Amino acid sequence: MDRVIQRAKNLILSPKSEWPVIATETTSSLEILKQYLVYLIAIPALSQFLRSLFTGRIGFFSGLIWAIIYYVLAILALYVMAYVVHLLAPSFNAVKDDQAAFKLVAYSATPIFIASIFNIIPVLDFLVIFGLYGVYLFYVGLPEILKCPKEKTLIYTILSIVLMIAIGAVFSFISMFFLCAL
Repeated sequence: MDRVIQRAKNLILSPKSEWPVIATETTSSLEILKQYLVYLIAIPALSQFLRSLFTGRIGFFSGLIWAIIYYVLAILALYVMAYVVHLLAPSFNAVKDDQAAFKLVAYSATPIFIASIFNIIPVLDFLVIFGLYGVYLFYVGLPEILKCPKEKTLIYTILSIVLMIAIGAVFSFISMFFLCAL
């Protein structure tokens, strides 16, 4: 757990020095999932579960089932997002590497997962805006991880983020479908 906290801290506080470190690592997407994301994805799932308990919106077991579904869908969404970033790479003279694309998407999502802690208390919902820092992390990480030329980094980032938002919306819709069914 200390490694997860240290990585998240380094990414948030000093991304320009952390991305080159990440770029040299040979971790697979499965290793990143097991060693890093498994903890971070639990934050929004647990936050929404606790919020549903506090607000009385759904019962304990329904909330627990939904949190598990959300957790699984979040993992799937990250893989789909990484695949899209991977497919876009040649259009921007970047390296087409599915493992590197997953690394970029997974680590740049760190602030989004951490900021979701504010979902527990409804009046603090607006603080999830801090998750947008992930866009900056993606932008800074893109040249390091996928070797995107600097002059193409901004447009690659914008297109990727727009597509990731669309993918996220689809997975959120699926998640809400399950919530309504419970």
